[in-house]
Amino acid sequence: VFPILTFFLLYLFIRALTENRLYALASALWLMFYAGIILYIPPFNLVELKVLILKFFPFLVDKVPMSPKYLLREAFIPGAPFFLLAFYFVYKAVSAEARQKLYLALAGIFYGLLFYLYFFFWVFTSVFLGIFFFALLVKRKTSEASVIFIAGVIGLIVSIPFWINYVNLAQLPQYQEIINRTVGVEVGHAFRWELWMDYLSYVGIAALSLWLGKKLGKPVKALFLAALALAGIAVLNVQVVSGFNVQSDHWFSRIFIITHSIIWASVAYDLFLYFKPPLTLWIDKYRRALKILLCIIVLYFSASVLYNQIIIERRAVDNYMVPNSLMDSYKWLNENTPNDSVVMAPALETNMEIPVYTHNRIFLARAHNSLAPDEEILDRLYVTYKLFGIPTAKLDEMIQTFEGVFHFFTVKYFSRELDAYMGGKHAGYALPREVREKVLNEYTFFRLPAEIPYRFDYIFIGPYERKLGVSLVSFESYKQVYERGGVTIYKASKS
Repeated sequence: VFPILTFFLLYLFIRALTENRLYALASALWLMFYAGIILYIPPFNLVELKVLILKFFPFLVDKVPMSPKYLLREAFIPGAPFFLLAFYFVYKAVSAEARQKLYLALAGIFYGLLFYLYFFFWVFTSVFLGIFFFALLVKRKTSEASVIFIAGVIGLIVSIPFWINYVNLAQLPQYQEIINRTVGVEVGHAFRWELWMDYLSYVGIAALSLWLGKKLGKPVKALFLAALALAGIAVLNVQVVSGFNVQSDHWFSRIFIITHSIIWASVAYDLFLYFKPPLTLWIDKYRRALKILLCIIVLYFSASVLYNQIIIERRAVDNYMVPNSLMDSYKWLNENTPNDSVVMAPALETNMEIPVYTHNRIFLARAHNSLAPDEEILDRLYVTYKLFGIPTAKLDEMIQTFEGVFHFFTVKYFSRELDAYMGGKHAGYALPREVREKVLNEYTFFRLPAEIPYRFDYIFIGPYERKLGVSLVSFESYKQVYERGGVTIYKASKS
């Protein structure tokens, strides 16, 4: 549903910018399939040039060079539609001749909703609105500037419950622990001079937008596109003022992939309009051939996407296969256990699948989406592993994997350098040696308490647990409620 909605909104937005239905339809289709190409225009080195070229010829390489960006993430995370709607209504609020008040209200509402969706969405939009507002003032377009100001105020009002919730979160004793392990913070006040070529391209596209706006008599649209481009420089360097940024690679892969798509789609059409008069005779002469060529291009790139997806899914098919025995046990949990009852299992694979396939909760708290303190997260790990009789060597093996680090520590020990997420040479998702030794030492001397202080209702032993070498001795006094296909489930209350 969400990719379809994203496609429709891309069409709607580009149509509003270009006032051409066919071009908007073709552009939206292209961007849904090949949005990743936008990030390589212009290429700044030979590697990027090679990647850009290969993206147009996926049949020539064994390693798939691209996949539909919006179909990967937006298939289950409904972020892009809200992000697009916020900008669409902002543009309509300053450009539409009718229903301006409605567009103004919707612009403010959808801007405010971004606070509840994604940090990068509302930060970028806030920066954009600020740049757009001051650009309009400089050009003495006070009426449009007042619209942007009011939209911003409405958005901030809509966001008030978000800030109330944030203040409540910040009052938790473990707040700093939660931030440290869930937010990829990059600390420092330095300007990212190493991205100067990107900045130059953003300034260039902004200048081109302004020039085309002047030539075509569309100054407000030009300021809108220029602000959208220049906001990229600002968000990449918010740390200059704030002292921190957050996972800067997400600006490119989550934000610019959308905003730059809109900019390039609009600028490309405006360039066509500017050069259209001298090309009119040529276009009229070869109109039929051009339509055939357009159809061939659409078919070629559609086939390329289909080819990519077939190759990708063949390579990843094992990641989406769940044995029938496990699916039967998950079905049993859904049919025979209360909603939100807690299941204890030591295998990370099981703890990833249970929340997906059942209505149960998991005992092993995940560091990246739990409010539990760090101490409790590790305590739950020790309780689970001790109860299942898992040796220290297996624990050591698990916490050295990406899945283990991400589940129990997430980004707590990730580098906080400004280039940490932008290609810097850092350890990544790996535990420092002293932390690993501390965890192993605590587990070695950990003793199960007489009464486990955390709730759990069921104990799950499946094929992944058996690979860990679990001991069933501890469960002899528990009531077995399920046994089938190598999966055993016990009820936590002892018989």
